[in-house]
Amino acid sequence: MTRHPKPPPMDELTYAQHQGWACCWCGTSLWTAVGGISVGRSPGPNGTSIEVYACSRLCPQRPTTQTPARPDPRAQQGRAGSTASHRRQPSTTGGIT
Repeated sequence: MTRHPKPPPMDELTYAQHQGWACCWCGTSLWTAVGGISVGRSPGPNGTSIEVYACSRLCPQRPTTQTPARPDPRAQQGRAGSTASHRRQPSTTGGIT
């Protein structure tokens, strides 16, 4: 599953980006480009937001995102060799050996 980058906040946008006339990441005019694609909503103050656009999915300024790595099941075992069926038993001597 690939996560999509979040658009920049409204207070970081230029007027043209805020109006949807320019790419929200690189500032390229969407009037002269092939057109824009919606990339989500830019958060603003007091819970407001606006829809913003990018020049393409391959915009050179678009933040990169990575697919989260799958967790290694061996790393979640805790102690070496311990499994759910072989849990360490509590001490019956109260820690005195």
